[in-house]
Amino acid sequence: MVGLIALPGSDLPVVYAVSAAAAEQTLALLADLAVDLPPHLIITGPDGLTDRLANAYHATWSGPHVKMHLARPAMLPAADPDVHVLTAADLDRLETLFAADPHSGVYFHAGLLDSGYYVGIGQGADLMAAAGVHLVDRRCGVAAIGNVSTHPGHRRRGLARRVLATLCRRLLGDVDLIGLNVLRDNHAARALYEGLGFVTLVGYEEAELITSRPADHVPRRGLGAER
Repeated sequence: MVGLIALPGSDLPVVYAVSAAAAEQTLALLADLAVDLPPHLIITGPDGLTDRLANAYHATWSGPHVKMHLARPAMLPAADPDVHVLTAADLDRLETLFAADPHSGVYFHAGLLDSGYYVGIGQGADLMAAAGVHLVDRRCGVAAIGNVSTHPGHRRRGLARRVLATLCRRLLGDVDLIGLNVLRDNHAARALYEGLGFVTLVGYEEAELITSRPADHVPRRGLGAER
């Protein structure tokens, strides 16, 4: 199944096609759909997707990632009383933190603070570390952690562990499945997550693709929201 979505926080359409059980079939489907996909997009799919789509697209960047989920919640430390919930009033402080740690703010938009699932720990008026979510669906019982950030001047003090543990404890009251994505070679982050009870589910590739098709190309058919 391939989904084409507009994701808040992204200026580009996003194609989502991760499959743990049918990676090769998913790659074949993406190759078949390549003539119908947007000319410029972000894509998440099985390992090897940029190679499989090389005839139609070139990648401006790509990276191998893994999906993890909280399988052993008993490993979580207790919620930290010094970690507090962030609200819209904390937007400037959070954006200042993301400016010091640029990759951590990917796909963030201000509306996510209304979820009640952004937490942080501060020193004076400044945030030293924060963590939040890309999405929460209580009806389906799932949440995806995102925008985990520690200010470069406050690293190696256990702050990320404290905010993540508190966030997970908060989420566990409302959802059954907590997941996250991380770069495959980010060994420090993966060790942190594993120490909190997360385990790896599947590897995948994420990339930004730009079409190699002629400018006057006309798609052979329309691509719906899901195929």
